[in-house]
Parts: sequence; structure tokens; C-alpha cells
Amino acid sequence: MFSLLAFLLTFMQVLIINGSYLLEMKTTFYLWVVYGSPFYLVMHMLNSESAASDSNPIYLLFALYHVVKYLIMFKAQRNAERPGLFYTAVIFEIFYLCLSGYYMN
Repeated sequence: MFSLLAFLLTFMQVLIINGSYLLEMKTTFYLWVVYGSPFYLVMHMLNSESAASDSNPIYLLFALYHVVKYLIMFKAQRNAERPGLFYTAVIFEIFYLCLSGYYMN
């Protein structure tokens, strides 16, 4: 069950990114790839103007999304119920993190 949930979360993320890129929705694309990436969230939360004190809760929601996603992926790895779905979710996450790192530079 956790492997399926991890796969669905990462697949939804990749679908949103690819769909917004193909439909040329730059705001949605940059929201997910740059501002919603774990790299940006960590850098922004370590800043003096932290995301926790920001009036816009979108940063905290993205941080919560990533924490829940990584906890589910950790639980799926421990259970090892459907390794194919888990490895696909890991590949999707690697793709997402590489894309985020590329657009952050």
C-alpha cells in the first residue's frame, strides 16, 4: 500500500510538472519546480525571513507535502511490498530533484 501511495504522489508531481511545461503554464511550472522544491524550501527556511513567518502558507504546505512524501517512501522501502512501484517512485523523485536543481541555478 505504501509503495502504491509513494508512486501516486510522485507520479502526480511529474504529471503536474510535465503538463504545465507542455501547456506553457510558466507560473505553475515554476511554483512546483523552483519554489516548491526541497532545495528552495530549505534555503528559504534558513533565511532570516523564514517561510514559517510568511503570511502565505504555500511554502509550509509544500514542505508538509515533501515531508509526508518522504516518510511514505521510507515506509514503502521498509515494507518492500511492491518493489516495482517503489523503484518507479524513486526514479520519478530523482527526475524531479534533478529538474529542480537545474532550474534553481
